[in-house]
Amino acid sequence: MSLRINIFLIIILMMFLFSCSKDRYASINISKPSNGEVFTAPEVIQVIATLSDGDALGCERLTVTKQNGANDTVINFSDNQQIASYTFNKNFVSESNTTYKIIVSACAEGVLTGDTIFVHAN
Repeated sequence: MSLRINIFLIIILMMFLFSCSKDRYASINISKPSNGEVFTAPEVIQVIATLSDGDALGCERLTVTKQNGANDTVINFSDNQQIASYTFNKNFVSESNTTYKIIVSACAEGVLTGDTIFVHAN
């Protein structure tokens, strides 16, 4: 009887250990706009990004800056929800002859992960 209990406990322990695989990096997908996309000012640029982690995200951030020498900030948004999935959906009006740097980042397991794209408005 004790052999069956030991085997049962070993199986339960193995199931627990293998089901708790932790991914240390957030997955980031910027679906809008595309890297290198060109807009016609004063077109509205919509930024849609999905961040996910199997365990929990933290410090979700979206930053948009003009690449004009002064690097003026257009959007500086952050949230600190502890959730498995998060979606940004933010807009800004483009200015002519301006390149924008879009950075989306998040923390997972204390590790900051980010993705960066550039778009331009004529």
